[in-house]
Amino acid sequence: MTTTSTKTTNEGNEMHAWRIWISNQWQSLRAGQKLCVSQERLPHPQDLQPHFRSVSGWPKGQACDWALPMADESRVHVQCYQGRDGTLMFCIHRDQWDPDRSFGLFLKHMLFETPMGPALGIGALAALVVNVGK
Repeated sequence: MTTTSTKTTNEGNEMHAWRIWISNQWQSLRAGQKLCVSQERLPHPQDLQPHFRSVSGWPKGQACDWALPMADESRVHVQCYQGRDGTLMFCIHRDQWDPDRSFGLFLKHMLFETPMGPALGIGALAALVVNVGK
């Protein structure tokens, strides 16, 4: 029984560390900055499920991706990278739209926050032009 309550206490403290860090960096995250921090400063998100959930991110060489839903329909997206010295680094940014919440937010995320967005927009525009010309 002690182990469970100790784990719960540690998880609460670790989640608190993330919430404090996010709060301190919120303006930078809202401005679109990507911030990197060593795992020595913040616990791994995999240890904080269900707060964080494993997600698929655009492949950029990361070892894993985690997301923390926020109250404003955004999410904090954590990408895990192995540093040259073997240190695990978390590169963190804010997705304005959490694609896991609704189909509408998924579309906004895909169109405006991924490399696929411009290609989808050009394809849709081309389809519209072709259909208007008929």
